[in-house]
Amino acid sequence: MAIHGVQVAVELGDGKRAIRRGERLNADRLPPSLLERRAQLLIDLAHAHALTGNDSEALATLMRVEQTAPQEVILSADVHRLTEGLLRHPQGIVNHDLKSFAVRLGVSY
Repeated sequence: MAIHGVQVAVELGDGKRAIRRGERLNADRLPPSLLERRAQLLIDLAHAHALTGNDSEALATLMRVEQTAPQEVILSADVHRLTEGLLRHPQGIVNHDLKSFAVRLGVSY
């Protein structure tokens, strides 16, 4: 249920609550059979970081998902939208890592 709490907080736009809930979880401890769920948890946490304005942590978390479950990143509309948002964020830093990540996803900037 804790994993679901992170997702609900993100859907409600409460990034701080999602991060607090996520801090109690360890995505790496989820069994291999739950790889997709692990990836979604990390995507939700990346979104939570973006909601709080921490673009660098959002990107770092997305890149962690890419290493963990690359197919989930490529196929996820949420990841594509989040990446587009990071690229357009007026206060965000569009750095080499973000540009490279966007290119790997096929997201234009």
